[in-house]
Amino acid sequence: NDGTLTGRVFIHLPPGKPGAMRASFEATHLPFEKLLRVLGDERRFVSGNVNIQGKIQGDGRDGGGVIPTLKGGIQLSLDEGYVRKGTILPKIVRILNLPHVLREKVRFEKTGFPFESITATLDIEDGKFLTKDFLLRSALLNVTAAGTYDLRHDYIDGVAAVSPFGAYSDTLKAIPLFEEILTGERNSIATAMFSMIGPLAEPEVEYMPGESFKAGLTGHAQLAFEILKNAVLKPVNALKGGEKATTPSLSSTPRLSPVTLPE
Repeated sequence: NDGTLTGRVFIHLPPGKPGAMRASFEATHLPFEKLLRVLGDERRFVSGNVNIQGKIQGDGRDGGGVIPTLKGGIQLSLDEGYVRKGTILPKIVRILNLPHVLREKVRFEKTGFPFESITATLDIEDGKFLTKDFLLRSALLNVTAAGTYDLRHDYIDGVAAVSPFGAYSDTLKAIPLFEEILTGERNSIATAMFSMIGPLAEPEVEYMPGESFKAGLTGHAQLAFEILKNAVLKPVNALKGGEKATTPSLSSTPRLSPVTLPE
């Protein structure tokens, strides 16, 4: 279509010594569903145009191969689409019982879950992918997430925070799973928290009751809630003309030093 993809890959294979690789890439306006098809991912069907840029490098000096040595960073954004099939968001939608609650208003079975944008930054270190700022904006919900994915062992460990938004906010807040969590400013946000643990293709997604946060939010849960708090309060503060909450911006892709290649 109108998408573009540019990049370069460097591979060094010295005789009798471990090899090394380095790659950089940038893509704009690519149909995400086609990208998933190329990657052979049949568990997800997500529409929308994706912009992505990144750098990644690794070598073969580890006994486990290249994966444990991978380092780099990736930025991505996805605009105006639907999540029709997936392994995490559809499970959250079902746990919240949204198809029933909004049965007269949104046809999830036909269109999937609509979103306005998805943004995330991924830092890669020793084969592990880390995100602290995943943000999905939708006319129905704001969804944020923080966590890690260990590529070598195919294991995701993260937390997602979900808050009602838009025209159906009052209807969705009536769902018992949404609890008021204090923002630290004597305000509260209706939030439902979910843990995500297991292999990326089929992680376990479970609701985290408010009782588990009586001692305060920690770890991935705290990170997920902080980005949610900023996403919710930023437009409110802007309308009031007050001090704006700072939403963590998508930092530029890390500048990587060249791989040290064997002589």
